[in-house]
Amino acid sequence: MDKKVWLITVAAVVVIVALTIVGSSTAVAAEYGSADTWTCVYIDLSEQWLMVEQGGDVVFEAPVVTGTAGTSRATPTGTYSIYSKETCQVLRGTDYASYVDYWMPFNGGIGIHDATWLSDDEFAYGGETYLWNGSHGCINMRYDDAATVYSLVSVGDSVFVTE
Repeated sequence: MDKKVWLITVAAVVVIVALTIVGSSTAVAAEYGSADTWTCVYIDLSEQWLMVEQGGDVVFEAPVVTGTAGTSRATPTGTYSIYSKETCQVLRGTDYASYVDYWMPFNGGIGIHDATWLSDDEFAYGGETYLWNGSHGCINMRYDDAATVYSLVSVGDSVFVTE
């Protein structure tokens, strides 16, 4: 099975299980909007790829650079929700301070954001940059790609991070 189809299938199962637990698609629709506007973000670590799906259709795809593999900085897999959307932020760690225009956190200090300090060439390494020069766990994107994702997602949208 194609990996993108598999990711969408897994997400559909998660939604069905959530609907079963909640007990009603009406309750979920009232909370999150109709199925036609349901938005999910899929991040594939092995492919270094991000997809945004709305209402069952992939509406945007882009390459990313994730956390440095095999280190404490690796991006953790799991199911999360975007809990904030912010602009003009400085992301800080013990060894860095980086300004970003688009910040969409989903797991503590880990989120999706623009990474203007990376040249476009660094995104052309066939998706292997994260093996030696990845982020501190975040999902780094080209500026315009991060702006597009920012315009498509809302607080509460699901984020699925897989290997």
